[in-house]
Amino acid sequence: WRVQNRRRYMYDEQSKDHWVTILDLATRWKFPNVRDLAVRQLQKLDMKPVERIITYYKYNLDQTLLLPAFTLLCKQSSRSVEDGEQLGMPTVLKISEARESAQRVAAEQGCSSPTSADVADEEIAEILRGVFGMSSGSSG
Repeated sequence: WRVQNRRRYMYDEQSKDHWVTILDLATRWKFPNVRDLAVRQLQKLDMKPVERIITYYKYNLDQTLLLPAFTLLCKQSSRSVEDGEQLGMPTVLKISEARESAQRVAAEQGCSSPTSADVADEEIAEILRGVFGMSSGSSG
């Protein structure tokens, strides 16, 4: 128990860059268990939404893991040109489509000046699943 607990503590102490490097190597060398560990650890770390999306896209990770990042971007009133360039046009357009759908939902719910921020995260996640073509149990 102590060894396992210590190992878990050591994992939690590592930086984002450390886990991205492990993810990269595990992907290249086809070590699925190590790759899964790196993904679990990255999920625990605080990352900017755009950075998380770019990283997860690069390694072809389960898009449903990105729902919180996509939701944050949908709730933002605007993004920088740099963020748009990093995300790429298809992703930016899908986020914009989801934002517009969320605004429609807010208006239908009686909001007088609706924004996507007026819609519950669960509703935005459902909109995002549709826009990005994710099923509820989508993987990798």
